[in-house]
This record gives sequence, C-alpha cells and structure tokens, in this order.
Amino acid sequence: MSAMKHLLLAAGLLLSACTTTQPPFVPAVLGVELPASIGATASLPVTVTVDLACGRFDGYTTERTRNQLSIQVRGTQPEGAVCVAAVRPHTFTFTDSGALPRTGPFQVLVGGRVWGTVEVQ
Repeated sequence: MSAMKHLLLAAGLLLSACTTTQPPFVPAVLGVELPASIGATASLPVTVTVDLACGRFDGYTTERTRNQLSIQVRGTQPEGAVCVAAVRPHTFTFTDSGALPRTGPFQVLVGGRVWGTVEVQ
C-alpha cells in the first residue's frame, strides 16, 4: 500500500473517531400546564416539564390541526451515560399562535399522550 493510501486511511479513522453519534432519547414528561379555555384564534401557551436525568434536551417538534396540538420532545443521551435516580426537571413553553382557528374540544398531546382538553370559546 502506498504512503498516500496509509495517510488517507489514518485521516479517515481519526475523523470517524471524532464524529460519534449520540443515541436518541425521549425525555419522560413530568407535567403539562394549559389554560382551561381559549379563544379560537388566541395565543395558547403550553408549558411542558420533562425529566432529563438520562440525557440532554434537544428541542421539540409540533403538529397542529384545528382540534389538536401534538408536541414531541427530543433529546440525546451521551454514549455510556448512566441514568441517575434523581429527577432533573427541564421546563419549556410552546405558544400556539392560533393562526389556524381552533375548534373544540381542542386536545393537547405531549409524547403521544393526551394531557388535557381546552374549551374553545
């Protein structure tokens, strides 16, 4: 094997060692706060608290229809990390603008579970 091939092989191994991927992690949802009622086009704040004892918060994605808001929380768990028994809460608030008018009953799901229904006025 030529010296150039050895050099390229060594460089490739070094680069692959630096780009280890962290496995996905879905933080456990500890609680969700939302108002009991809201106007069809009013801003709707949804406060979510998750447990990060096993990882890091990487954000969330949302899907919205006229009668439902779904929030999926994302995280990563460092390779080889050990989950601790203590709860490490992290709270964030998502505000739905109401640009798409809501119809009732309006359900709020987080992590695939219905956490509440908001009455639409």
